[in-house]
Amino acid sequence: MIILSKPSTFCLLFFFLSGCYHQSGKKIDQGILSFLLQKKNLKIHVLGDSIAQRSGAFGLQTKLGDSFEVKDFSVSGWNSNDWIVNLNTAFPSSPDLIIIELGTNDANRESGRLFQSETETLLKEIRKRTFAITVLSAVPRTKTLLSSVIQKNNEWVRSLGYPFADLESVFLNYPGPLSLYPEDDPIHPNIVGNDLIGWEYARLIRLQIGYLR
Repeated sequence: MIILSKPSTFCLLFFFLSGCYHQSGKKIDQGILSFLLQKKNLKIHVLGDSIAQRSGAFGLQTKLGDSFEVKDFSVSGWNSNDWIVNLNTAFPSSPDLIIIELGTNDANRESGRLFQSETETLLKEIRKRTFAITVLSAVPRTKTLLSSVIQKNNEWVRSLGYPFADLESVFLNYPGPLSLYPEDDPIHPNIVGNDLIGWEYARLIRLQIGYLR
């Protein structure tokens, strides 16, 4: 039986920071807002594949600091359908924000239409379980023949209206001289690539709660 969770602290934060007002028409007291921003242990759950799993969730815990609790539930080889079937494994507790890092394995086995259908189903199933903010991912294209499929799927992800991490653009616009992939692995980013991904997720998470650092 699925039990709906109560609105999380993180969700309440989001509404406050979106400009909620008292009935009097005045903005919420800044002292209350300051208190909410200092709330400790905002919970983040990562639902991903081998790219997240092998990187240790992109070092997000270190990048975000002690005000956050990052739990990585990613499983190597999983795609959107795998997560639909096994979604309860990511809810031993109620998160404040969920990162969905999927798309690479989906491109390897599915048409774009199936990826869209399964992603929509996954989002609906998540909403049944939690009011947490959900962040999607426009994943890197990889250095394989999957590149064009991933690009099309990313265009659809951008159109949904959800907060999303544009990892594809981060990789395409990377100005540094170092490669973002190992020489023997065109799919899983190296330490440089994973660091870029981690900082982009961290930036987006902070943006969602109103204090981009």
